[in-house]
Amino acid sequence: MHKLKMQQSRVFITGGGSGLGQAIALYFAEKGCRVAIGDINEDGLETTKQMLLNIGSDALALKCDATSLDSLNEAKHQLVSEWQGLDILINNAGIAGKHGFVESTSIEDWQKVIDINLLGVVRGCMVFLDLLKQQKKGAVVNIASMAGLLTPPEGAIYNTSKSAVIALTETLQYELAPFNVSSHAVCPAFFKTNLTRSMESNPKAKRFIEREMDKSSIIAADVAKMIFEQVENRQLLLLTHPRERRLWRLKKLLPSIYEKMAHKLFAKVMTITK
Repeated sequence: MHKLKMQQSRVFITGGGSGLGQAIALYFAEKGCRVAIGDINEDGLETTKQMLLNIGSDALALKCDATSLDSLNEAKHQLVSEWQGLDILINNAGIAGKHGFVESTSIEDWQKVIDINLLGVVRGCMVFLDLLKQQKKGAVVNIASMAGLLTPPEGAIYNTSKSAVIALTETLQYELAPFNVSSHAVCPAFFKTNLTRSMESNPKAKRFIEREMDKSSIIAADVAKMIFEQVENRQLLLLTHPRERRLWRLKKLLPSIYEKMAHKLFAKVMTITK
């Protein structure tokens, strides 16, 4: 399979008005891509668009709701009208949602997160993949999380949504390969972002997560750079943080040892977050 020519690629990023989505938009623009951002936050859209224009990118800002097929289809029509297609789809929109033990959550809590974190990705794929398949080139990038692989306690809703995104992405790699379209799942651990703004939890849990974010040596711009290289190299799974990458490998290769370590580690976390 031929690698995608990244320079001048047409990129669309959901949730591109802030946080990781914004960092991805800026990095891809700096590398010569044409970048379109979609978001429900119009202020964030305008701010990010101006930042893209300052870089010199051919930029589009589209008000777009990942929970609406109609909204995503309208974004598709605008992209086709302006750029005659798309090369890289980045399904980034997501929320943290309700944090807590399974029995303390409601079906409504689950539906809210699944509708954005998982079905938002599904909708993006349903709407845009035909463009990539028709032109026989492109890439789809789905932002998952290490939480979907390491499944820490009190995060069942978020963990499940992100684990499902990984499974979807792995499925897509087989479905899209005949069309020369690559599939990519991104699994970051903690880094400084605005994720806790959408987190429904007790204050102690938020403080713990924010402390972990503050301690991280990896920032959103670093993750954006890794994603660019992931797409360029047609790499399926990106695990951005070395410590969590080692834990995942241990879980895969020596599950009994991992389980003992995880029980001790997670017991501390659960004590902190109560």
